[in-house]
Amino acid sequence: VSEAIASGTRAEKNLEQMRDELREQTSSQFSEEMREMRRDARELSQRQEEIGRELEKEEKNDKPLSLGEDEKENEIAQQFDQQKDKLENLLKDMKEVVEQSELAERLLNRKLYDSFRQAHQDQTEKSLEAASTLLREEEDALSNYPLLRSLEQVMEDEPEKRELIDQLRKRDFNKASKALSDRSQRKLDDLKEGVEEAAESVLGNEAE
Repeated sequence: VSEAIASGTRAEKNLEQMRDELREQTSSQFSEEMREMRRDARELSQRQEEIGRELEKEEKNDKPLSLGEDEKENEIAQQFDQQKDKLENLLKDMKEVVEQSELAERLLNRKLYDSFRQAHQDQTEKSLEAASTLLREEEDALSNYPLLRSLEQVMEDEPEKRELIDQLRKRDFNKASKALSDRSQRKLDDLKEGVEEAAESVLGNEAE
C-alpha cells in the first residue's frame, strides 16, 4: 500500500510538472501571436484615420489634386480594399487563437472571443467594401443591389444612417464614403481596444 501511495504521488507530481511546462510553452506561443495581433490592430486603426483625413481633404478641395480627381478616388478606394483584406486576416488570426487557447489560457480565450464576436457583429469589412465601391462606381453604385443591401445592414442602428441616405440622394459619393470611413474608424478603434485588453492577459500591462 505504501509503495502504491508513493507511486501515485510521483505520478501526480509528474502530471503537475507536465501541465506547468505545457502552459509555459503555450503561453510563450500566445505571447508572440498576441504581440503581432496587437500591432496589426493598431496599424489598422491608424491607417483608417489617415484615410479619413485624405477623404476630408478631398471634400475641401474644389480643384483636382495632382493625380487627378478620378485617380485620387481610385487610390483611396484601393486603400479601403487593403484595409478590408488586413481586417479579414486579423479576424482569421483571432479565430485561430481563440480555438487554440480554450483550454490553455482561459482568460485570453474569453477576452479575445468577446472582441472577435463583437467585430463579427460590427461587419466593418462591409463598411470598407461599400466605401470603396462608392468611390469607384459612383452613379452605378445606386443600382448595385448587393451594395445597397450591405449599406442597409451595416447602417441599420447607426446615427448617421439618415445623413448617408441624403448624401446618396444628392450623389455626393465622397461624403458618403467619408461617413462609412468614420464608422469603420470607430469599429476598428473598438477592435483595437479589445485586442489590447486580451493581449494584456498574457503580456502584462505595457506601461508597467
